Amino acid sequence: DVYALGAMLYVALCGKPPFVGDSMKVLTLQVKANYEGKELRPSDEAESVPQDLDDLCAAALALDVERRLASAKEFLERLRQRRGAA
Repeated sequence: DVYALGAMLYVALCGKPPFVGDSMKVLTLQVKANYEGKELRPSDEAESVPQDLDDLCAAALALDVERRLASAKEFLERLRQRRGAA
């Protein structure tokens, strides 16, 4: 699942899950904001996140499936491209 890969990458980059709250209402509001167009970007939490990883994570966490990466294979290919460029 691409979304789960994005969530794990987000935790690795930020040290916390993409949605954090002490009630279902708080979590629901965060998810709703994301669905209404506010992208989840690790760089919003940690300024040192490289742009390519920030973009990859945002693409994996897009709630709109039309905006999300098409597959785990595409996620892996983008990680491999980054490793090759480093």
